[in-house]
Amino acid sequence: ARRLQANGVLDGGVDDEGNWSGKIIYKPERLDMPRHWKKPQVVAVNWLGDMFHENVPPEVWPAVYRVMAETPQHRYLVLTKRYDEMWSRSAVVFRPLSNVYLGATISCMKDRVDAWFPLYDLSEHGWNTWVSFEPALEEASWAGYEWLNGIVCGGESGIKARSMPIQAAYRARDFCRLNKIPFTMKAGSQGAPALLDGEMIFQFPKEAKAKESNGKKRVCRW
Repeated sequence: ARRLQANGVLDGGVDDEGNWSGKIIYKPERLDMPRHWKKPQVVAVNWLGDMFHENVPPEVWPAVYRVMAETPQHRYLVLTKRYDEMWSRSAVVFRPLSNVYLGATISCMKDRVDAWFPLYDLSEHGWNTWVSFEPALEEASWAGYEWLNGIVCGGESGIKARSMPIQAAYRARDFCRLNKIPFTMKAGSQGAPALLDGEMIFQFPKEAKAKESNGKKRVCRW
């Protein structure tokens, strides 16, 4: 919330101490933006918020869905920590869209267990599903997740960042390799470079490719 307010994006919604006040700010005028982009884009939907927060007005998700359905040239990444809400508002309400990826944020094994049914059922209904394993705070078993369309792994950054067990990243990468699931290593532990065995891996979204910058590979931001 502080970052968005500093960038002039968020007007209100921050208390006197600079923390999010709990106020939901809906800007429907932004919904039309994807219709005017000339080139296909990978779109991070409400990336610093949560589309399925309990205070988000009920008309927002149907409105967002309508835009995504009408702009199949773009690919949309949706991410939430509210797995059950995403399932109840999507799985049996809307038909799946091939250009939309519904994702869950997972940090530990408890999150993995909680996200299991909603993600699996969304996949069974025909939705593309993915996991953001970020921040990866402990090693997790991925057995049973062979139906995922992508995994993004990363450590926490910032002054008080918790460390990421490197084996957590290797285990996720090896699972993806074995099951031919696109994998991306987004950030190392506590802001370290996103390298595994000296390799920078960026496979999800699929179109993303490493670019050359001063002779070194860098990750495209999305």
